Amino acid sequence: AGLPSLHRDHAVAAAKAGKNFILEKPMANTPAEVADIVAAATQAGVKGCVCFEARFSSQFLATKAVIDEGLLGRLHYGEVDYYHGIGPWYGQFRWNTGRKDGGSALLTAGCHALDALVMLMGDGGRNRVTSVSSLSTKSSSGTFAPYEYDTSSVTILRFADGAVGKTAAIVDCLAPALKALWKLPGVKEKLEGKRLYFAESYTKVYVLGQGMPWGKLPVDPRSGLPVPPTAELSAEAVMKLRGVV
Repeated sequence: AGLPSLHRDHAVAAAKAGKNFILEKPMANTPAEVADIVAAATQAGVKGCVCFEARFSSQFLATKAVIDEGLLGRLHYGEVDYYHGIGPWYGQFRWNTGRKDGGSALLTAGCHALDALVMLMGDGGRNRVTSVSSLSTKSSSGTFAPYEYDTSSVTILRFADGAVGKTAAIVDCLAPALKALWKLPGVKEKLEGKRLYFAESYTKVYVLGQGMPWGKLPVDPRSGLPVPPTAELSAEAVMKLRGVV
């Protein structure tokens, strides 16, 4: 993995050599560079991949399974945020502060959260993003003074079905990394962080991750994927758990 400013040249060179390639995120720092990469791969008939490993974490796999099973109903709003203080204590800081390679708070880090938001609300590409707006600001802390770009941003998406999504990209927080915070209210229930809140009672529902950290879920030996522990609950049990689960 090279610096982001080199991704375009490396990817185009690989494509011209007939090689498939993998790029660290972000794919590139400008739309023109992205277009060059796509054009080179298309012309050479090779494939490219961008590393968004967060979508394969047990948390997001379990969350996506809940959505795909219809347990949340139709999603009308979602939040996936990225908080990670990238200061002098972090190795990436030495090149991350410059616009050339850091780009923006969203490109250098928050793109993980944005990718997750689109994955969870985009319905496999069928529910496309129709509009995007974003605002940004910068910390006044001297710790983050070397940054050449705003270190906090908020991005709002509107999807084709009318749903709205929000992603915060914060690289100037003085706190432990909280790289994936999400809230997904639906018609039936609301998923917030790692808890499933029930809005109605059902004859059969599933509660995911009870009594177990979601990052330590058991693995299905056949598929190699994390399997969220489930518990079938009666309507009576759900009523007892409402506001507690």
